[in-house]
Amino acid sequence: MKITKLSQDQIKEIAEELDMGMACFWNRETNELVFFPDTVQFYELDIEEAFADEVAKVENNRDKFVQIEKYSSNYGFEIMAEFAESLNDRNQLKTMIINALNRSKPFRNFKHIIETSNLREDWFAFKHQKLMVWVKSHIQQIENLEG
Repeated sequence: MKITKLSQDQIKEIAEELDMGMACFWNRETNELVFFPDTVQFYELDIEEAFADEVAKVENNRDKFVQIEKYSSNYGFEIMAEFAESLNDRNQLKTMIINALNRSKPFRNFKHIIETSNLREDWFAFKHQKLMVWVKSHIQQIENLEG
């Protein structure tokens, strides 16, 4: 099997699609990427009908496609904690975020603080960079396993 490398734009696309809840499949021979909603996250959607072509392409070529898994919720939590730690110590939002992460429903609490602060764009840029690192790492693991 000829193995090609993914471009930076493709890695960015994978990170963005995974973050939106899409399942991602990578054809290692052609570098084609196929996305459709993750059936676990979007169980109420009729994915078979709306994304029939994409699902069929992957199902009919299982030997060529490998799934790039979504990051875990633990990794998502780590990203939030790293973002909080990256903030200036004088920023009172840092303390608020750290406290929110240490209470019940940390994801909801974090989102509320970010959405009502001036950190929204900073957060999305930070998260995007961390997700790109995660995708690159996951792709490297796939390449190492499959030779």
